[in-house]
Amino acid sequence: MHLIAICDDERKELEKAEELLSEYERQRPDLKFTLRCFENPRELLRQTLKPGFTPDLFLLDVYMPEMLGTEAARQLRNTGNKGGIIFLTTSADHALDAYRVDAIQYLVKPIPKKELFSALDRYFKILAANEKKHRKYLLFRIDGMIHRIALETIVSLEAQGKRQFLYLTDGAEFVLHMTMA
Repeated sequence: MHLIAICDDERKELEKAEELLSEYERQRPDLKFTLRCFENPRELLRQTLKPGFTPDLFLLDVYMPEMLGTEAARQLRNTGNKGGIIFLTTSADHALDAYRVDAIQYLVKPIPKKELFSALDRYFKILAANEKKHRKYLLFRIDGMIHRIALETIVSLEAQGKRQFLYLTDGAEFVLHMTMA
């Protein structure tokens, strides 16, 4: 489950972005995400300082009354936030600033669906590769062969004497001849 934060001072634009993201999610059943909308960049920044609120992706407008979206992105980066950033704005004037904060994409409104979906595909592909690279594995000898099992795929491990029963998320079950120690 991914968390996406959208920040735009215009309610109508927030709703358009929500609709596009919902359509994107429907077209990709392997992806699930939660959306949080903000009409004020300062509120978004305050929320990101709270424990447990770490969006994977930010969709930011650039022109907002209290603060430019590029400045909000700079502050996110300064606090160590590594979430992806896509800018959705009415002008190309701040495109260079956007890339200084490692933005994935800078799109000019009206939001081009094809370009947004392409940027989202690219981002989620990179995110999946990074998650895979940082996975933790356990090595087990099963039927005389060494198997590398990703930690997050293990549902449970049941001990019965010198036998262990390993259950995985895909429904696979293995009998290991070893003690729990």
